[in-house]
Amino acid sequence: MSSCLSYLILTLLVAPLRSDKTLETADPKPILVFILVRHGDRTPVHKLPNDPHKNLWTQGYGELTQYGSEQLRFLGKFIRQSYPDLLSTTYLPASSFDESFFRSSATNRTLMSAYSFIRGLYDQESTTVGYPPVYSIPLDIDHLLKMSSNCTQFITSYQNFMESPEVTLLAEQFSETLNHFQQRFCNRAPWPQLSDALYLNAKCFVNFNSFSLAQIAVMFPENPTPVGRLRVGWKICDPVGVWVLHQLPWPHWLTSEIAQQCARMLDFKHYIRFSTPALTRLRGGPLVAHMLRLFRTRANLELSRSSSAEQKKLAKPLPLVAPTSGLEVVGSGQRLIAYFAHDSTLAAVLSHLGIFNRYIALFHSHKRKEVAAILCDLMPAFQ
Repeated sequence: MSSCLSYLILTLLVAPLRSDKTLETADPKPILVFILVRHGDRTPVHKLPNDPHKNLWTQGYGELTQYGSEQLRFLGKFIRQSYPDLLSTTYLPASSFDESFFRSSATNRTLMSAYSFIRGLYDQESTTVGYPPVYSIPLDIDHLLKMSSNCTQFITSYQNFMESPEVTLLAEQFSETLNHFQQRFCNRAPWPQLSDALYLNAKCFVNFNSFSLAQIAVMFPENPTPVGRLRVGWKICDPVGVWVLHQLPWPHWLTSEIAQQCARMLDFKHYIRFSTPALTRLRGGPLVAHMLRLFRTRANLELSRSSSAEQKKLAKPLPLVAPTSGLEVVGSGQRLIAYFAHDSTLAAVLSHLGIFNRYIALFHSHKRKEVAAILCDLMPAFQ
């Protein structure tokens, strides 16, 4: 094991990547580049009735914006310019599957991000062969890229942890903002159009007068628990974060202090969700194990190609991490592997590695050219 590590080095870059910059790469050239990318700029996922900017979200809620598409296209160019010798210039179906692989979670915003990235990566102006495929699987079984996939053990562990005194105490730091939200957005006046049964389920929600039930997206439950209030706060802060990031005018109830608290609240959401080894073993851990398998498979292939008998003698093949399903097969000769997922995916991976700084940079920055990604190079230590 140690002799193998003397031959192959894995470097990890975790940072918001600027699409108008390039990486300075020196010899030796990477054997494999792996990148895990958060989708580009998007519209709010959660609806707020009386959203002053709802007319801007013409593509719908939770969808990639035109600017988000441009971000990922520029990121593809960034990778091309940073690793000019890694891939062929244009996509050739007969050979490109052997050199690159693209996978996305099965949401519109990540799939569109993947194809935008590919358009920037490959120069297709001189050919009509199209673009490489992007693979995905249903969200409920995508345990690698979608952190809300169906995992009963995680759901149970997470719910128990959220109801613990420790989390209740930590949530107190947001009580003033949550009080403001509940007072501002909770209307307890009767709504005569509703039956008693429906009224009980819609008793406290955001300015509900003149809205149908289908339009009520964010509501406080009746007699909410501290954790219940926090969950509603996260939903309210989602569109607030988008307004801030897009530098849109604020409604009169939103102050700078509340906007800052929303950013902290969303940071806290990702921190607390993946804050213990028991949680990251189920979320983030499977993807880290998958990444290790990719790197070790590629490293073993490189070791087997070594022309030096002495190197082969010193560098034993690396043991492979067993795949958790047959859906994880990736060609051993590929030089670029790109996955497109969500901020929660990046937070889970970094938490499992013990290097998450509890900070979602994109919600604190007005530098919209930045794209959040984890970039890994597998490098030979000598040639």
